[in-house]
Amino acid sequence: MAVQIQIRRGLAAAWTSANPTLAEGEMGVELDTGLWKIGNGSDNWVALGYAYGPGETGVAGPTGEVGPTGVTGSTGIGLTGADSIVAGPTGAVGPTGAVGATGLTGQDSTLAGPTGAIGPTGVTGSTGQDSSVAGPTGAQGATGPTGLTGQDSTVPGPTGVQGLTGATGFTGSQGEIGPTGLTGFTGSQGETGPTGLTGQDSSVPGPTGLTGALGLTGATGATGLTGEMAADFYSTFSTTTTAPPADQTVRYNSGTPASVTEIYVEETDAHGQDASTLLSQFTAGDLIRIVSKVNHSIYHVYRVTSNTDNGDYRTLVVVWVGGNGSNFSNATPIAVLLSEIGATGLTGSTGAGITGATGSTGADSTVAGPTGAAGPTGLTGADSTVAGPTGVTGAGGATGPTGVTGVGITGATGSTGTLTYRTVTMAGDTTATSSTTALANVSAMTLTLSSGKTYLYNCYLRYSIGNNATNTTVGMGLGLTFPSATIVAFDVTIHGQAANAAYSGSIVASGGAVTSTAVSAGGGQAALYLATITGIINPSADGNLVLQYKAELSTTSGPIIHPNCFMSVLEIA
Repeated sequence: MAVQIQIRRGLAAAWTSANPTLAEGEMGVELDTGLWKIGNGSDNWVALGYAYGPGETGVAGPTGEVGPTGVTGSTGIGLTGADSIVAGPTGAVGPTGAVGATGLTGQDSTLAGPTGAIGPTGVTGSTGQDSSVAGPTGAQGATGPTGLTGQDSTVPGPTGVQGLTGATGFTGSQGEIGPTGLTGFTGSQGETGPTGLTGQDSSVPGPTGLTGALGLTGATGATGLTGEMAADFYSTFSTTTTAPPADQTVRYNSGTPASVTEIYVEETDAHGQDASTLLSQFTAGDLIRIVSKVNHSIYHVYRVTSNTDNGDYRTLVVVWVGGNGSNFSNATPIAVLLSEIGATGLTGSTGAGITGATGSTGADSTVAGPTGAAGPTGLTGADSTVAGPTGVTGAGGATGPTGVTGVGITGATGSTGTLTYRTVTMAGDTTATSSTTALANVSAMTLTLSSGKTYLYNCYLRYSIGNNATNTTVGMGLGLTFPSATIVAFDVTIHGQAANAAYSGSIVASGGAVTSTAVSAGGGQAALYLATITGIINPSADGNLVLQYKAELSTTSGPIIHPNCFMSVLEIA
């Protein structure tokens, strides 16, 4: 039964945030970039370098810069929505207008109203009985001249008694009310006052009217120009094989790429920028990959052994590693990609040396051991008719010294194991299109595997959904076929879903596949997306590892795999 092994993994931002320290030989994979690192037991994640696959062939350069966005199509003209059938809320009441002028006073009545009759005088009440109490004191006469002041009395005089108040007579009844006079004429209406100020706008919006019908889609803008290939340094190749190089050029010291031992690099790049600081970072052990910008399938890979500064140009002493295609033509635009020396590969198994022959046995000792002491003599008995037992044997002499050990020949040390790195690239003029839900092989994407070996696998590809704009919601499936294996685990990430999300899944059996749901944004070959597969496999039989793909739904124009995609395996054991 196959055993599933999942490598420690996560998004690049999560690795950087956590910044863990990987154990020696422990592997960590960035799911969104497809890159990985191998721990050394001491450095944290940020301090570790990426493992680009320390095999002989360098990893392909990163994707070129995105070209400028095409011109936006004209905006469609939508129909105006119907008038709202719900009235907006009434605005606040405006301030009261100024009071109008007073109307003219009506004319005085020419007829005086009649005076009401005077009521009769009431009856006089009867006279009360004489009071038995003296009446009130009469009015005081005029004050005479003030006499001399007598001495103060020591005794106050008594207060006189107040007489009773006489009873009030009855009130006479009220006379009848006279008739009301005639009402005067009503005056004419005054002029209308000026209109009051308009009230403030309502702070509560009225309900939104119904949405108008969707306008026609504007024409698609023209496709933007293809971005320039990403690289560390851009220049122009010169077929002259001697130094110094001309301004903004690179030269080999041989017309045959495999025979080149020195590369002359002028320090001004193709954009007229000074690249001396960058070029000073090329150190012994680094890999440089020089690629034609006209045809990416032509490239040369060298390992740097020394870097000499000659003022305005550099001399790189190099060793040929590998490549594809013949030498570049004169004036070919080129890109130079630097891959710094990767982590040290795993130590190879120890060679089985031949065991030396056993040394000869030492010669016998020529010195006899000492004789043991004689036992005491027994009493003489009568002659026995039966033979007596044999006496005890005396102790043996000491063992002679050991002979000299023979000299054996030590076997030779076995050779150190090596790491094997292999890659295949989709040709520059090849594309692959699928419009069915059945898996099909991607052209040239096949690698051979050997039984009992362990391989790390990487695949990077660019894809789009066909030219028909109605198919922009069709997803893509990626699958693998491979021989039977004891260890197998592949992680698949397909970018291009809504809101720039990615669809992820795993493949643990040959013929398995991971299929994304609807791909959005743009439609047609103008919208390119990235898909990656990384994993590990230990086959138990020889066979081929083959990349396959399919459409999510049957359609007239499904996913297209674009040129310069590649996949690789690194044999680690």
